[in-house]
Amino acid sequence: MKRFDKGYIYSSLLTDFFYSIVLVFIFLKDFFFNEESKPEDIAATIPFFVIGYFVIYLCFVIYRILYYRASGYELTDKEIKCNRGVLFRKNSVLDYKKIHAINKKQNIIQRLFGIAVLTVDSGSANTSHQAEITIIEKNKVADALLGELNSLKENGVKNDSGETK
Repeated sequence: MKRFDKGYIYSSLLTDFFYSIVLVFIFLKDFFFNEESKPEDIAATIPFFVIGYFVIYLCFVIYRILYYRASGYELTDKEIKCNRGVLFRKNSVLDYKKIHAINKKQNIIQRLFGIAVLTVDSGSANTSHQAEITIIEKNKVADALLGELNSLKENGVKNDSGETK
């Protein structure tokens, strides 16, 4: 089973850094912008807010590392397999013949780290939640994998040496 690219962890942690800041401000906006709050009270509680922020961010870090260790994909002779999830495990298997769409996505932070997300979908309305596979790789690897999956989708299966039949 091939693991997702490590750039995923770094890009996710940078995104989580901003999410943590937003969460802290959402929960604490009433305290800071309350008419009854005095500057002395705010100054005295700032260390608690900083500790709270680091606890929230540490939870994000632990989750991302566990997600990275539990997730991966494998291209077999006839199908593609993907495992992901920490609390709720999701194992997906999709035959090459059933591939309907392959999408490549990148947000700004993923571009900075040079990674891309490939989503392989069966296109079935009944089982779309079961037949969606996500692959996170370096941008160039994702492009090569996109080409390989497109050829496998057209041709069917691989032989023992990894070449398409």
